Amino acid sequence: MPDPTKERVLLTMPGRAGAWVKIYSMLLFALRQPANPISARPTVEAFVDELGRKLVDVGLFSEEELATLKYEARG
Repeated sequence: MPDPTKERVLLTMPGRAGAWVKIYSMLLFALRQPANPISARPTVEAFVDELGRKLVDVGLFSEEELATLKYEARG
């Protein structure tokens, strides 16, 4: 059973940078869907923001690319 009390966990996926980009894109898409009843929306939004910052930090996106993705995700 997962321990939801942990505030931080370290996840590493060697060779899976593309997977994180796809996960980020899919989460943005899911948040855009008005019919998607995400009860944990604030948690997902916070995770998406943090993941976006990390993808910029590691060089997978530039700040401008991240801003464009977020803007386009709003519809």
